[in-house]
Amino acid sequence: MLRRILTNMSWSSAEQLVRMLAGLITSIWLARYLGPEQFGTYSLVLSTIAIASSLVPLAADQIVQRELIHTPDRNAQVLSAAIFMRASGAVLAAGVAATAIDWLRPTQPGVHPLALFAGLVLLLSPLDALTNWFASQLNQRPVFFAKVPALLIVFAVRLGLIALGAPLLAFVAILSLEMALSGIALLSAYRGTGHHLAAMPPSPELRRAIWRDSWPLVIAGITSMLYLKIDVLMLAAVKGDAAVGIYGAATRLSEVWYAIPMIVSVSLQPVLYGLRQNNPTAYASTRTLVYALMAWSALAIAAGVTVLAAPVSELLFGPKFLPSASVLQVHIWACIPMFLGVADACFLIAEGRIKTAMARPLVGLITNVALNAALIPPLGAVGAAIATLVSYSAATFCVAIPPRSRPHALAMARALTPAGLLDIVRWVGTLPAVKSRLDLT
Repeated sequence: MLRRILTNMSWSSAEQLVRMLAGLITSIWLARYLGPEQFGTYSLVLSTIAIASSLVPLAADQIVQRELIHTPDRNAQVLSAAIFMRASGAVLAAGVAATAIDWLRPTQPGVHPLALFAGLVLLLSPLDALTNWFASQLNQRPVFFAKVPALLIVFAVRLGLIALGAPLLAFVAILSLEMALSGIALLSAYRGTGHHLAAMPPSPELRRAIWRDSWPLVIAGITSMLYLKIDVLMLAAVKGDAAVGIYGAATRLSEVWYAIPMIVSVSLQPVLYGLRQNNPTAYASTRTLVYALMAWSALAIAAGVTVLAAPVSELLFGPKFLPSASVLQVHIWACIPMFLGVADACFLIAEGRIKTAMARPLVGLITNVALNAALIPPLGAVGAAIATLVSYSAATFCVAIPPRSRPHALAMARALTPAGLLDIVRWVGTLPAVKSRLDLT
């Protein structure tokens, strides 16, 4: 089992690494090509799509994975229900994204085509539900070979568009190409395993059962995405697209590191259900170690980026984006609560504390909106970065309020101390023994 977990994590890590590098390179070239104002418009469209996309998974991925693991005899029906429910959510999300972009920039030339293509991206997303089946099987290899080629094709097309001097609309339009290519490849990979989806539409009873457990996580996802991206919308409304471009350049260099906890969570979540039920001691020690690894990796990243922010920002984005360095020096420290929060969410869900998981992003959203409203007018993009840091911290550590989840907050706080670093040192000392056991299997 340990070998399968590590292999699965390696494929997931490889996909996220490719996506992280391709996204960063694309952002650097686009920012240099478009300049602060148009890059700000592009960032605004992406943030609007991201917020609207939280409406798509009406069947929460965590609940779908749980059902796939616990009821393997009806996997086809569960997947069909998940795809059907995502399709319903995609229609709603596409309308929200198109309407929001039109509303935010009603007089900007060319805004209507931007809104239409933003909606199309979301309409092509339902087949992404198939990734849940591969996750439940601890088999991320087919997902890698479905998504990475699509990503690289679109990456090459973007670079070609830059070379051809294409307009902003072209870069928004090709977002839908990646979604379409990866969806077709995922369906082919799933069918290649000998499985088939159940007939559509799926059973209303099954859809209701999935929705009954999913809705708290869906609401949490909506509020979470709002508090992650609302800063861009508020900054655009108050300071304009050029400020969003400066902020977007900084956040690209900060948020690229968020792939690390996401990789861990994708591979960790399916394992925790069985581990908590069958080996509570191993579950507790795993939680302590994961918190420590997340805390100290984030601390190291934040310290390093803070020192190098100015020269790196100018080198990568050019002198027009030099003001983004001061934004980055603040925003990068949000890595710490982000890393810990993503990891802790896995454990909260495994323990069935769905309400707590739902409350966290709500706390973050309220904090973020209030602080952005107060800090953006006088401080601009730096104010948005401060609001992000404080709101991420509030969302992560608000689990200290309910008595049942307070141990989570205490464990995360401990992970940030030398005791957490000592946990990592002890774990590293056990790696040779783990490797020996793997070599014997």
